[in-house]
Amino acid sequence: MLTLNSPPKIGLHDAKINQREAAGILGVAYPTCCRYMTSGVKGVRLPSAKIGGKRVTTREAVAWFFEAVQIAEAQQRDGADAPAPDDESLDEAAADLEAAADAAGL
Repeated sequence: MLTLNSPPKIGLHDAKINQREAAGILGVAYPTCCRYMTSGVKGVRLPSAKIGGKRVTTREAVAWFFEAVQIAEAQQRDGADAPAPDDESLDEAAADLEAAADAAGL
């Protein structure tokens, strides 16, 4: 399973960008970028901080977010979210297959 480091922290002395700049980098509309910062997508939230009543982020955080969403999509596509079957359910499935094979005369 692919993993990603924890999201970068937004510090006071980091080079900050506003939501419109972040939206431009991500190639999405301004409201979509706002939603990424507040609600997230695919379980990943764009790291941001509220400074002076305005929400800001960094280019590093945008890059992290983009990569994290790609990983989340890949894991979802590969079924990483699906729970692994336990031994009991595997034994039941094997018994069902044997019974079906016996019934078919195999």
